[in-house]
Amino acid sequence: MHTESRVSWFGMVGAVVLTLGSGCAAKGPFYAAKGFTETQKGLIESAAAEWERATRGLETVDVVWDADPDVYHPRMLKRRAGPPALYEGEGDGKPIRHYGVTSDRWLMNGETVNVLLWPDTLTDNLVYRTALHEFGHVLVGLEHSKQKGTVMYPVIEDTADCVTAEDITRYCAHQGCDAADMAPCSTGGEDGVNGITSVGILSINAYKGATATDTSADSTPAR
Repeated sequence: MHTESRVSWFGMVGAVVLTLGSGCAAKGPFYAAKGFTETQKGLIESAAAEWERATRGLETVDVVWDADPDVYHPRMLKRRAGPPALYEGEGDGKPIRHYGVTSDRWLMNGETVNVLLWPDTLTDNLVYRTALHEFGHVLVGLEHSKQKGTVMYPVIEDTADCVTAEDITRYCAHQGCDAADMAPCSTGGEDGVNGITSVGILSINAYKGATATDTSADSTPAR
């Protein structure tokens, strides 16, 4: 869903390279190419740790930083500089920018998962939320949620800073686990998470990308 003056996601891109429902079977650590700042690394690691916490260790996302991008790995995390190019994907209605993309492809070496992030023009909170959302796609192939206040909701202003009960319910439906054994966070409802009220500075469409549309000068990012 795209809304002007709002911040949204951009997740799995099925029309391009993604195999929906594959479950992202490639396992093991993510090898992150050079280019991420120390701050960005910390935010991405925090997002990975949140999924591990919420699933009580069933899911782990280890990151090997500054890996050689020319060496093949089944899971790669790559930084792209600056705002991404405009692209009109299926259902977008107009060209938008993709700030996070998860691709899941079968190559000669087997299943290969790539997570591409464009973090340089986003606030720290949005970098964290983008990584948290993309890891949701990667871990078990979760698609977008229709419920506001969840990690997997397409509009970043209405997403969570932590894995919610609805995210866990969908996760366990996919994995066959008991949601009662997991550790979702408590949320603040549709208007915010854990007391956070979401106010955006970018307009980003999560289903296929994000629009770098400036908003009023008094708009501030969610913290």
